[in-house]
This record gives sequence, C-alpha cells and structure tokens, in this order.
Amino acid sequence: MDINDLKAELMTLISGCYDDNVIYESLKKHRDSGMTKDEMYSVLESLRAEMRSTGDEAKEDKLMEFMDLIVGYCNNQWNLFP
Repeated sequence: MDINDLKAELMTLISGCYDDNVIYESLKKHRDSGMTKDEMYSVLESLRAEMRSTGDEAKEDKLMEFMDLIVGYCNNQWNLFP
C-alpha cells in the first residue's frame, strides 16, 4: 500500500458515508503496513485541502477528526501512533 492507495481508499470511504470504525481500521491497516505518521497526516491534509477548495465542509470535518487521531489529540485508545 502506498500514499495514492490510501488517498483513493479514504475518498471512497468518506464519500460513501462509511462508519468511522471502517475508516479507522483502514488507517490502522496502512499504519501496520509501514506508513509513517507524517505520510499519513500528509495524505489527510491534502484531502482536507481539496475538500475545503470544493466547499465540502462535512468531508473536511471528517478528515480533521481522523487527523486528530494521527497526532494523538484523542483518547489514548484511538491514538493511531501512540
């Protein structure tokens, strides 16, 4: 899995209104396959910027929620990179 795979997968999941747990598990899968914290954050940040430019506030908000899990601004049980 690489950065482009994650980007495409997240857009599919977020556009399809999947449950947050599905998105969380996708991020964990990419982390476990070797994606770094910085790489993952960068992917989400680029998607967030795209959503902002198109005015899709709901998707932008969802991405920011998951960005919090990457940096650890969350309950320890949800922290993707403890």
